[in-house]
Amino acid sequence: MIQPSRKHNAPIDIDGEIKAITRYLEKHWDTSGLTIISGDPSGTPAEQLVATVVNKGRETGHAGIDLSMGVAIGKKMNDRRLHVRLMEGPESKFPESDGYFFLMNNLTLALMNFQTASGRGEVPGVISNLEKSCNASLDDLSSQFKGLDTLKPKGYVEFTENYVEYDGMDTLDQEALGKDFDGHDFSGAGGFPLPEALSLPCIAYDDLDQGRDPLSVLLMRLFHQGVKIREYNNTHELKLELEALGDSSQAFINQKLTPGPDQPNIRRLLNHANQRLDNSYQPMTEEMIQDKDRKNDEFEALSDDEKRARKVKNIESILNALSNVGGPK
Repeated sequence: MIQPSRKHNAPIDIDGEIKAITRYLEKHWDTSGLTIISGDPSGTPAEQLVATVVNKGRETGHAGIDLSMGVAIGKKMNDRRLHVRLMEGPESKFPESDGYFFLMNNLTLALMNFQTASGRGEVPGVISNLEKSCNASLDDLSSQFKGLDTLKPKGYVEFTENYVEYDGMDTLDQEALGKDFDGHDFSGAGGFPLPEALSLPCIAYDDLDQGRDPLSVLLMRLFHQGVKIREYNNTHELKLELEALGDSSQAFINQKLTPGPDQPNIRRLLNHANQRLDNSYQPMTEEMIQDKDRKNDEFEALSDDEKRARKVKNIESILNALSNVGGPK
């Protein structure tokens, strides 16, 4: 049964994933014409092809992080903000002087910068153009395998003899295909999971209606699976390091929290934070407390209309700041 890929409860076992894809491929595709020219002779040619392409995807996309990391950091920030505000004394007024909150805030900004730069193709090891990266990474595949162009779903010739657009799509048994694949689903919104994408009707549609031959679709899908596995496992490691930084209920007031040697992935992510922000931590002082109280008194003295106008202005300032995260385009 196909596995979801959103919980990060454990890292994905690479060998297990390769075997799951191979089992599905050998059941639904004709791999009899594929032979190994060079490389590891152990395993079937299909298994060696799957391993080669999946691992190329993992290597090429070695620095990827998935979007759930932002949710994990955001939850930590909210938990900490609530904890600080429930504290007694002046500490409740200064979450920005709390080392834990400050680090989570910096991680949020770092992740936003990371994602912005990744989308522009500026982060080594993060793929912004899947097709281009796949083609560049697999240009020597024909020197390792013979018969690549024979790879097609079983029954492909007969199915496509009198093909009409979308043939077989309405009778595609998604549940049955899912039962034949016990790897992970990285399809995303609106996309087909791997077993459906590599099914006979979908491959015929890609080939005859979209101009993407069966081999290209297969290689792209295997490469994508490798990229996403690395992204998933990177995120899993980041979340473990995030938990190891400390509990959100610990005391970090006036203590700048810095990731140590046991959090190498967190440290690398923080390299994407704005250096000015990273150096802006300020411990709470008596002067800050007095200034905060004075500003609160001034705000409470405003009329309701003036308070609303002040809040709107503050929101606009925040939105303008967020729009500039990542630097000029």
